[in-house]
Amino acid sequence: MDALENEVLEWLVEDLSLGDLPDVIGTIASTIKYNSCQGATDQEWRDAQAMCVVEEAGEFIGEYRRLRGFARRAGDKDAMLSELADVVIAAMVMFWNLDEDPHAAIQGKLRKIINRGWVNKDEQ
Repeated sequence: MDALENEVLEWLVEDLSLGDLPDVIGTIASTIKYNSCQGATDQEWRDAQAMCVVEEAGEFIGEYRRLRGFARRAGDKDAMLSELADVVIAAMVMFWNLDEDPHAAIQGKLRKIINRGWVNKDEQ
């Protein structure tokens, strides 16, 4: 990747917008917590949500494997996309649970990806 490409990518990351998603997720997370976790401590709620992120990732990969023909039964693209959406939602709820800014975390991670350097496999 040349310097100009890096510059363009940095600009895109700087202008990154998650729109209303964090606020919507916060409202949904608050409702979920109220309706399904009454009596749980805040730490128990965070622990459950952390496990939920992994559970949803596992369900996504199961659907992906079926879609790609790596499992005994056939897959369905809509089911796979639904599970991938669950991963994103669970991750966003986890940000809310940790009282952390998903926008800042995603921007920071994208900057690391852009600036990490790349292996030119053609030269190896």
